[in-house]
Amino acid sequence: MIFTGINEEGKTVIFGLCLLQSENYENFRWGFDRFRLFTKINGKSCMPKVIITDEDNTMISAIGDIFPESIHQICSWHKSQNFKKHLLSITKTIGKSKELSEEKEKRVILYNTLINLPYCRSKDPFQQNLKSGLSSDYLSKDQKKYLEDCKILIEKWCYAFKKVTRNLGTNESNRVECVNKYLKKMLKSSQITITELIVRFLQFENKFNKIDNIFMFENQQILDFKLKAADFPIIKNFRSEHSPYSTIKFINNYWLAQNLFF
Repeated sequence: MIFTGINEEGKTVIFGLCLLQSENYENFRWGFDRFRLFTKINGKSCMPKVIITDEDNTMISAIGDIFPESIHQICSWHKSQNFKKHLLSITKTIGKSKELSEEKEKRVILYNTLINLPYCRSKDPFQQNLKSGLSSDYLSKDQKKYLEDCKILIEKWCYAFKKVTRNLGTNESNRVECVNKYLKKMLKSSQITITELIVRFLQFENKFNKIDNIFMFENQQILDFKLKAADFPIIKNFRSEHSPYSTIKFINNYWLAQNLFF
């Protein structure tokens, strides 16, 4: 289990690696408790403001016990993938007549609408899209029950219902998934000792930091180009007091509010 986060410049930070024998509640709880003890500053644990994971209920329970004050959110991408898994059958039709072709198109539109529910940014469109799914004859009783059950934790996975908090614009666990991908490439062999694992992990961490620095350099180039294209005083003032990453976010939101697209 890898613990990653985001610093004030938007860079991915690797806090540590925890080896678990299996993915059960006791092991998850132990792992999160070790992380809590590891992050103590002046004898006081630094509780994460936001924790984003997939939809593993066992992990979610362990997080609630160890980090009761933290806001837990479910990764939007993972939730969308779960919608795909449960609702894919609604796109299927039998035959090739014109009527069936039109029905197929309607089914695909409904399917795409439902799998994008986690990304809805306002409540009214979300409610309308969900209602269209629950009232559709294309969905089975089990599929409609799945949608109804998803409403229980809606504040964890739907953007429109999430609690307002400082998560640096992150609604997915793609950063840790990216770290996992690179780490798996380095750990090609399962026949390695604990010492070799630690050495390879440290090598990976150094390599990953270089990759992230390159990404931030590219963002800096984009930022400089945008500043030249839109040399507004409000942006200049913001940039003088904030990091490049925060400035990029501010510029994007500012232009969006002014109906200016770049």
